[in-house]
Amino acid sequence: MTERKQERKKRKKNDSDLSVAKRIRLLLEELGPTFIKMGQLASTRADLFPQHVLTELENLQDNVPSFSYDEAN
Repeated sequence: MTERKQERKKRKKNDSDLSVAKRIRLLLEELGPTFIKMGQLASTRADLFPQHVLTELENLQDNVPSFSYDEAN
């Protein structure tokens, strides 16, 4: 199992324990680089999202697990 998959399993908690904003961020991370980039863009749009979602999406700016070059292609 890859390191990234192991990290995802560690992060998975009971959905009721996670806020909606955090669940959105985790989903974007799980979907991969393109969706992470979309989340980064969304984190700058205060006119579209509530502050608690923006705060969580800001974590995609610098707190994202690394991935291989092949996965990015």
